[in-house]
Amino acid sequence: MYVRDHLPEIFGLSLGVYATTGQVVLLREALTVSGGNELSLGLSLAVWLLAVGLGAWFGNRLGNPGSLLVGACVAAGPVVVGSLAFLRLHRGILGLLPGGDPSLGEMAIIHGGGLFLGAATVGFLFTTASRAFPRDSKSPASRLYIAEATGALVAGLAFTFVVAGNVEHLTALGMTAGGLAVSAAFMAGGKAGRLVAVATAVVLLAVSLTGTLAALDRRLGRIAFDQLAAGGEMVAAADSKYGRLAIGLREDQYQLFSDGRISHVFPDPFDRPVPVHIALTQHPHPRKILLLGGGAPDRIEAALAHEPKQVVLTYLDEEAHTLSKQFWPDSTRRAVRDPRVSVILDDGRQYVFNAKERFDSVIVSSPPPRSGRENRYHTRQFFEAVSRILAKGGTMSVIAPGGANVLADEAARAAAVTRSTVRAVFPHVLVVPGIELSVHGTSTEGVLSDDPEVLARRFSSRVRKGGSFFAGRFESILEPSRVVAVSRQLDLCPARVNEDLEPGGYLANIQLWEREVSTGGQTSAWTWTGLAQRTAWIWLVVPLLIWAVWRVVAGKRRSAKQGDTVFSLATTGAVGMGVEVMVLYVFQSASGVLYSGIAAIIALFMAGLAVGALAGKRFLGTHHRFAGIVCDVLALVFLLATGPFLGTFYQYLLPVAAWSCAAGLVTGVAFPVFLRAAAMAHGNDERLAAGTMESADHIGAAFGALVTGIVWLPVFGLVATSLMFAALKAASLVGQIVQSFTRFRSPNTTHK
Repeated sequence: MYVRDHLPEIFGLSLGVYATTGQVVLLREALTVSGGNELSLGLSLAVWLLAVGLGAWFGNRLGNPGSLLVGACVAAGPVVVGSLAFLRLHRGILGLLPGGDPSLGEMAIIHGGGLFLGAATVGFLFTTASRAFPRDSKSPASRLYIAEATGALVAGLAFTFVVAGNVEHLTALGMTAGGLAVSAAFMAGGKAGRLVAVATAVVLLAVSLTGTLAALDRRLGRIAFDQLAAGGEMVAAADSKYGRLAIGLREDQYQLFSDGRISHVFPDPFDRPVPVHIALTQHPHPRKILLLGGGAPDRIEAALAHEPKQVVLTYLDEEAHTLSKQFWPDSTRRAVRDPRVSVILDDGRQYVFNAKERFDSVIVSSPPPRSGRENRYHTRQFFEAVSRILAKGGTMSVIAPGGANVLADEAARAAAVTRSTVRAVFPHVLVVPGIELSVHGTSTEGVLSDDPEVLARRFSSRVRKGGSFFAGRFESILEPSRVVAVSRQLDLCPARVNEDLEPGGYLANIQLWEREVSTGGQTSAWTWTGLAQRTAWIWLVVPLLIWAVWRVVAGKRRSAKQGDTVFSLATTGAVGMGVEVMVLYVFQSASGVLYSGIAAIIALFMAGLAVGALAGKRFLGTHHRFAGIVCDVLALVFLLATGPFLGTFYQYLLPVAAWSCAAGLVTGVAFPVFLRAAAMAHGNDERLAAGTMESADHIGAAFGALVTGIVWLPVFGLVATSLMFAALKAASLVGQIVQSFTRFRSPNTTHK
């Protein structure tokens, strides 16, 4: 009897564990598709949530829920295993070119193929389970929703502190799918269904515990590396808190891959030292040098050639350092052991913000910002922190997109943003042309020079062993016509300053990335990101216009009340997930560890969701008339506070992560309230309204994830994005107010 009375809690917990483990694993895999770009994250979440909504809608329209539930639970394991395999092996399946990035359209196909079925299964299971409970069950859908959120919290915490780095992804998926099959045995209406569910659970748990799935996981990883067709033979691999790492050996060179992208090639004695020598020669006598990031520490040799007193190298990813050091050449090992050298295994941005000592030269080796992790080294706030640790006459250098001769339009715009941002901090700025531009800044007049003779004299006076680099190379690097041409092209580009809260550089570099991976060589006017930039307001105006027209037409008919309820829950879902994407972006920007932190952030969101749903059911569920107004006002106030809050605590991980919990709280409060309102149209039977409201919640959330990650956040920044969602929520609040003070008539009523 106890089990029968608590079936919503039992099944909801197992569903939450399965759903969140699958979501976290597949989202981590999807992040590697685009090298950690949050564009991929917004797209992934949108696909996941849309699929959950469609699965819930589909489950509401089929027959016997008992047998459907068991069948879906049996299929759940193979579905998520197949989804992960598709994401790992997408290059071979889609026939992508070796070494190249997928285009945005190809990314949509990859994410759809890798996420849709698993997510649709989750939505289908929620609706089918809601319908399978006995009619006399008390609030089964609300209880299932709360239990699912609680299970998701448990899964998120377990993944963060136990699973990540210790258990292979496939093993985790098999274990949670086995647990789901066990709970399905309790839900099965007949003996045959129970036997099938138990047999499925035994098989899934057996292949998980015996290591069969772990071996398959490793095999898939090796096949995925081979499909890159550019990495040679894989000699080492690891999962770090920043992403998936692998080292390949090809023609006597090692290639370090991060999330499927080459991040560093070593040894590289010809190209690697060039930007270091250019940057250090911009300073007359660099005695203390700070190198921020840049892969294996082979640049230290070039820095030591300038006879400094101290060289500090910060290394973001300790795992990458440990993985690659066994393959360093002897010259790099000697350089690292030099008593003048300090290798700091820490986040370079945090090191700069906390540093007390001063440096003559700071060299930023982070690649151009195509993700929040990279953008954090290219903002005005970061350059201001760099300026504070520069000694008098000190110089700073950072790289930007370039070109052999003429810059492509997108490359010019991205480089112009970098130059504009450096100019916002340093009064004297110099751009040196090349395949990658180097942008140099200083606060002291007369330090920087574009005169090849001046730089050649500086170089020759202190560098005795420059390797492949020699003083005469400055004449070709700083050829006057190239310097003037690049400067003029950048002058013609409108460029805003790249801010932490308004990542203009992020947007410009995403447009450049999309142009580079587009087969037609199209310009940003016809890329999806370029189109999104030009149509960003339409994503707000069109939904508001459609809602306003419908609200006027609906008038006082009873369907208006139902429509207001659905719209309010959909916009609340959009708000919750929109803020969640903002939190994920800020967390990535502040720490760079989103790959390992995503499970904890989702867990915090689910904790807020569970507490909010309990509070909404307990305190607002019985106050029908104004409960919807309270939920919408709460969401509106939360949105108005989001921009200032995230801006104030941008550098602090705990408050940022806690804001994810607040987003879950606001979202969770609304679900039982609007579910109760929708159930009134079905004789107060939540089972019949659960599918519709689950669909509205997740389809709205899918809109929020998509429009935040791909459109509003890159275009408008954090504060303006919060205000865009506030406009949507204000519209739904108007509907709730009208609904609360309107006496609705039946659409079939006639009047004489």
